[in-house]
Amino acid sequence: MFERDIAKELRYLGIGLHAAGAAIVLVVAAAGYGLVLRPLDQRIEACELRSGELEDRVNNADPLRAEQQQLAGRLAALEQETAALAKRVPDEPLEAEFLSQAAAAAAQAGLKIRDYRPGVVSARETCSQMEIEFSCVGPYRSLCRFLDRLASLDRLWRITRAEVTAARPEGCAMTATLVIYFGLKDAAKDAPRVAKPGGTKHG
Repeated sequence: MFERDIAKELRYLGIGLHAAGAAIVLVVAAAGYGLVLRPLDQRIEACELRSGELEDRVNNADPLRAEQQQLAGRLAALEQETAALAKRVPDEPLEAEFLSQAAAAAAQAGLKIRDYRPGVVSARETCSQMEIEFSCVGPYRSLCRFLDRLASLDRLWRITRAEVTAARPEGCAMTATLVIYFGLKDAAKDAPRVAKPGGTKHG
């Protein structure tokens, strides 16, 4: 009876040891997955995600490259346009020179200037500007030719006000306010500009 109890206990002990061994294996396997396999899985997922992103970039490389070239072309064109405009803006007003050029353009167009004089000078964020008041008379076609000749001048200017009356025996009469620009500021100063001596004002 005693020997049978010992055998029985040994059998139970063996079963317990097997169960403990299996539990230890499971614990070790779980620890191995947590310490090694799980980080590897995470790295694999990250690599797959990065691979997908890179593949998308490769697939979109040609459109992006074309867009970049297009933007570079636009930037180059804008830089050229900015440099061209900067050349038309001197450091000083040079209003006497502009008025002389305007008078020559009027004479060539068959227009008679009755009066012209410098006006208000004001500073802006990128440059300064001066108003010039003038009046002229002549055929309507001469007015058009005059404005066309002014537009071809090297100087940058614009008309802010213009009034044209009905035809008279001597033609149409026009009074206008022009604005001329000078003294570029900030980055625009680095661009080439007109370098000429200063002008004098007309009263």
